[in-house]
Amino acid sequence: MEQIKLFRSKTILPDALETQVNNFLCENEAKISVKDIQYNT
Repeated sequence: MEQIKLFRSKTILPDALETQVNNFLCENEAKISVKDIQYNT
């Protein structure tokens, strides 16, 4: 089963969201397999 993770950042700075996503990926790299990452506004 494939699942998704939603990231909600209260800041208008795109760098903060990027950092949050990258931290999640680093912390879970052994547990998850990333297929695709997309961002739309």
